[in-house]
Amino acid sequence: MSETREFKRLPLDDAGNLIENNCLINSPRNMVMISFPKMGKTETMVNVPGMLIGDCQGGTSYYNVSNVADLLRVDEGQNPFQQLPSGAFIPIGIYETVMELSRANNMPEYFELYKKFTDARGTEKEGLQKDLIAFIQGMPFPIFAVDPLTALMDKLKDAALMDYNTQFGRNKTNIKRVDDYGGAQYVRRTVLETKQFIENNAAPFIIYTGHIKEKKKILTKTGEELSAADMDLEGTISTIFTQHADAVCTYYRNEDGCFLNFIKSDETDFESRPQHLAGRKIKIADLHKRDRDGKLITKGKTHWDLIYPELRF
Repeated sequence: MSETREFKRLPLDDAGNLIENNCLINSPRNMVMISFPKMGKTETMVNVPGMLIGDCQGGTSYYNVSNVADLLRVDEGQNPFQQLPSGAFIPIGIYETVMELSRANNMPEYFELYKKFTDARGTEKEGLQKDLIAFIQGMPFPIFAVDPLTALMDKLKDAALMDYNTQFGRNKTNIKRVDDYGGAQYVRRTVLETKQFIENNAAPFIIYTGHIKEKKKILTKTGEELSAADMDLEGTISTIFTQHADAVCTYYRNEDGCFLNFIKSDETDFESRPQHLAGRKIKIADLHKRDRDGKLITKGKTHWDLIYPELRF
């Protein structure tokens, strides 16, 4: 008769001794990156190996970029929204991109391996960690960046309106006028369903970029003073994204380079969970070198390995 493990859930071996856990995946599963517009967030992600930019604003059109998918494109005669099994609707560009990513990255096998890794203990976990990292490194796009999330909101509101009209057999034309609350519950449902769909299917690591609100007291801040609360999303939606993110940072640029600031600057900010990011400012890219006419001499090197230590760039 084979022996049964006495402790299945507690971190104890059969003798009751504590099992140390030194096996981690440090890279943030989802990260929110906020900045002023036109600061260079997108350029910092252009042609980075292993990263797919989900363009929501045409921000990649001025670069020779090979790692981009247009999340707002709708083919002629195509329904602009896809209904999920939950009943919610999401923009078709997001749906198709995520489903293609799921196949390309083989996400069902990834999640199966990830569950085995999180459930394992001791030497078994060490072996599974190596297998999991190797699997991630073999993906074409282990990082999916929604860029910028703030530009996606109009499409998400349209999807929420489709959801409302379908549920109640109405023909409303503006989600903000469907009830006394500006349709907030329907917009929130669409945002949450879209977020969950992306994170459950697209890639192991998700980035949501965002712009700040165009308010005087925010526009007068420096890049280092920005807070997650300054993101230009309605009501509690900015909190939904930042509160449930593993890492939240602001992006800024100065004469020394481009930086991600993970230091809390406001009491409403949330601390990043990965310990290699929490409370730090990290240089994510060097500045380009140009001649007097502005012609590019040397492109600034990016340092995404400091954020995603399990990946190779």
